[in-house]
Amino acid sequence: MTIDLSKIKQQLIEDVDQWSLKFNEGHRSHLGASMIGKPCYRELWYSFRWVQTPTFEPRMLRLFQTGHREEPRFIEMLEAVGFKVSAEQKQELYLHPESDSYMWLTEKEFNQQNDGFIEQVSDITEHIVEATKQGVKPIPKQHRISDCMGHFGGSLDGICIPPAKYGIHEECLLELKTNKTGADFTNMQKSGVSVVKPQHWAQMCTYGYKRALHYGFYVMKDKNTDALAFDVVELDYKLGKYMVQKAHDIILSETPPARISKSPNSMECKWCDFKEICFGSKLYEKNCRNCAYSHPVENAKWYCSKHEAEIPGKQEILEGCSQYEECR
Repeated sequence: MTIDLSKIKQQLIEDVDQWSLKFNEGHRSHLGASMIGKPCYRELWYSFRWVQTPTFEPRMLRLFQTGHREEPRFIEMLEAVGFKVSAEQKQELYLHPESDSYMWLTEKEFNQQNDGFIEQVSDITEHIVEATKQGVKPIPKQHRISDCMGHFGGSLDGICIPPAKYGIHEECLLELKTNKTGADFTNMQKSGVSVVKPQHWAQMCTYGYKRALHYGFYVMKDKNTDALAFDVVELDYKLGKYMVQKAHDIILSETPPARISKSPNSMECKWCDFKEICFGSKLYEKNCRNCAYSHPVENAKWYCSKHEAEIPGKQEILEGCSQYEECR
């Protein structure tokens, strides 16, 4: 029998791409601090109101995961040179078949507790359901901020205390990023995060303002060469406070804010995911979050003034109802 190796290669590519789609988290329930530094209010409003499902090609989804998986290496490196770091680490669900017990463990905890029998079952839905029934849940994120009734927030990469010889004797923000080879990485050491990555700078200042942290350590790794760039900054509380107010303005606005530009071909709008909605005739994807009758309320919930009731959950929001009216 002749084996078509080229066909196998193509099938493998398709299988891996299909597997990668599991990393697409879809709509975010809140407006994230990692996004609030984007200049266009309308883009952020569209994202928050779920007017269009975010889509990413499999390659990009894998790239996002690469960034997440670098964080433990960053932390290991900083701890090795004397930093005390408190950060969330990714947990996986494990099953011990002999005792039929579940546990959520970080990679470090797994290495400490592995007796050769426990197996990773994070990707198997029935195991996640069973673990939840047994009351076994992952440890909540350690460092978060929240504002505007729970509709705005974000997760800090970590909080650290530098070695005494650095002269900073208090907790500091830790921000960890990966970047491709290019001008941004080259300019980081010279110009710093506030100039090279203003969106990251806004994110850091928001975290600093909300958590009363005065200083931040920014670490950038070149994904292609493993080179590192650092910045140590005094965080700008005024900018952080402004970003929180910006989030309030966007979240509480019942209609889209003004466009950042008058032309879809402008530098600000040319590559925007929402361009066809903003400048064209493309309609919103119908759901409760972009319906004229819905409003964000306390505890990150949504309220429908048409039915005079709180909307129960994400599935009900996505399904909507026949009385939907687009908020334009």
